[in-house]
Amino acid sequence: MTSINIEWGEIFNVGDKQLDAEHHQQFHLIQQFCESCNKKQGCDKSEQKRYLNKLIDLAEDHFLAEEEALRIQHGATPGDHS
Repeated sequence: MTSINIEWGEIFNVGDKQLDAEHHQQFHLIQQFCESCNKKQGCDKSEQKRYLNKLIDLAEDHFLAEEEALRIQHGATPGDHS
């Protein structure tokens, strides 16, 4: 089985401490999900579901925060951020 490794790198920083911290947390959750898939005894579906639900919740909150940051910084409207 091929191992998947997702690592945070400074190249992903956007210059906003809150957004960068959220991006870092997203990478961490994705890595945990991948590790649950890479277990020798097979995937732990309940563990995977827990990580995916956390990631979905974080992504929803994160996109709202990004849209607000864009609105404040650039006058962008929510529809402008895809």
